[in-house]
Amino acid sequence: MKDWLLLIFAIVLLIVTVYSFVSYYRQRRAIKLQFKRK
Repeated sequence: MKDWLLLIFAIVLLIVTVYSFVSYYRQRRAIKLQFKRK
């Protein structure tokens, strides 16, 4: 039971890390596009 909980926690942490990294990367790209427009 404890191992399952640890595994689920690790998966959730990985998903959150990847999601935050992707959103940060997309935000950076959006800012670059805005600068190009001006």
